Amino acid sequence: MAKHRENKDSTLMTIAMLGVVLGLFTFAYKLGASQGSDRHVSGLTRSREKDVALTTQLSKCHEENDYKQELLDTELKGEAEKAYNTRRSLEIKTQKLRARTNDLFKMQTNCLESADLQRSIRENQDNIDIAELAKLEVIHNNLQKRVQRLNTTQSLEAKLLIANIGKLANEHNRLRQSLGLQQVSITPEDLTELMMKWSSLNSAKFHERLGDILPPNRTEISSNYKQPLKVDEAHQDDVEYFTAQHDDTPNYADRVWSKPEWKGIVGNRPLSYGIMVDAPIQRSTAPRLMRMLYEYMLCASGVNITDLAFPAHFQNSEGDIENLSDLIVTPHVFFCRDCSTQHQSSAFRLLCLGYSSAEQYGSRLFWKTRSKLVPSDKIRNEASAFLADHDPSKMMGVRLPKSAHWTDKCKSIITNHEKPLMFKTALLNGTEDVSTDKAEQCDPPLSLVSETLNEWARKLEIEKIFVSTDMDQTQWGKLATSVKYPLVRVPAGTYSSPSVAALVDISIASQLRAIMVNRYDVWSAHITEYFMLGNKFSTRNIKVW
Repeated sequence: MAKHRENKDSTLMTIAMLGVVLGLFTFAYKLGASQGSDRHVSGLTRSREKDVALTTQLSKCHEENDYKQELLDTELKGEAEKAYNTRRSLEIKTQKLRARTNDLFKMQTNCLESADLQRSIRENQDNIDIAELAKLEVIHNNLQKRVQRLNTTQSLEAKLLIANIGKLANEHNRLRQSLGLQQVSITPEDLTELMMKWSSLNSAKFHERLGDILPPNRTEISSNYKQPLKVDEAHQDDVEYFTAQHDDTPNYADRVWSKPEWKGIVGNRPLSYGIMVDAPIQRSTAPRLMRMLYEYMLCASGVNITDLAFPAHFQNSEGDIENLSDLIVTPHVFFCRDCSTQHQSSAFRLLCLGYSSAEQYGSRLFWKTRSKLVPSDKIRNEASAFLADHDPSKMMGVRLPKSAHWTDKCKSIITNHEKPLMFKTALLNGTEDVSTDKAEQCDPPLSLVSETLNEWARKLEIEKIFVSTDMDQTQWGKLATSVKYPLVRVPAGTYSSPSVAALVDISIASQLRAIMVNRYDVWSAHITEYFMLGNKFSTRNIKVW
């Protein structure tokens, strides 16, 4: 009960306290609300005042902005007009500048074209000047060389003049002796005076008086040759045969053959230099140049002069420059550089009168001289190397030119009624002609060739036939099938030059048992001459187309 009363009092206490709290809260709330209302009213008042102030300020700003905008519009309108005028002015100036630029571009183009043209003209002129200067430099150098040579070298023409003077002096003394007059000697001063007088002679008039000793075209074809003298068989020992001995070196390339000798001179002499430093190099072939050498060698032998010179260098059929002294050997002449041929000169004709091939071909002097013109060791070794695989005593050599050039040449020979080369007359009718028809003699048809080869090879018991020819493969095939005996030849391109090939062919063919040659072919002349030298002038085994 007491406990119940305590709980009741506690509850009442709590309620009383809650009532006090609520009363206080209500009082505080009313007090706060009253103060907040006052502050809110005060804030609204200030806000309205600020709003009015801002509205007033905004109106002023709008007024100011409108005024400024008017000013700005006015200024912009002036600036726009000014900008438009400026732009328009600039456009006009731009158009003028473009027109001027176009004009300048055209002027520049014209200027460049003119400059290119002028530069091209100047470059062309410079090239012409450079070429001209190069020519002048060559001429200048040649003149310098010639002056140096004139100071140190005696020209061939001077040698010929001195030899002529000596020849005339000897003749003069013989005439004086026959008349019982005292002989006289010529002093160096006399030689100088005579040379000056000789140099002033008119060569053309002298040539007309003397006549042609050598053919005008330097060949044997178009000349009227005299009948050669018979060989003096009692003096055959004086002749050095082409089959001269060589050493026994097994390697053909290393063999050294005996060299021809004349007046104590053995083989080729060292290359000499002339005074014609700008002399042109002649275009020819080795066989034809060898034929030309006859004239110099015969003159040297007949007049007994050792100073004759012959140009060493020539241009072959392929346009290459070759040295003749590398291909042949002779002691009778100097091979020279910077020199020209002299056998057409008046001095040469006078000095060598009576000793040309036209007058001496087939004589003892000719054969004695001819035997001292031989191929070089290189040529002989190449020929020996080829023959090492064959038996020369059972072979026959045939010279058979068959190129298109040769066919055209034969037509010219027939049309112009040209005579055969001199070697045919040197045979003294001791051989048999295969044909009497001139066309067949110059260019025999293959049917005649095969028929003749078969018949003669059978008669001589020949086993192989060597053919020196320029025929093509088709012609060669036809000939090989129609001839009953094996045919051999040196393949084209075997040797370093056409000159080497020609001389090797000549060397091989001339060392065989029998030969068949062409009366209009210069190769055939050399083959026949070497064959006769090697067989003591026997013509028994020679046939001519």
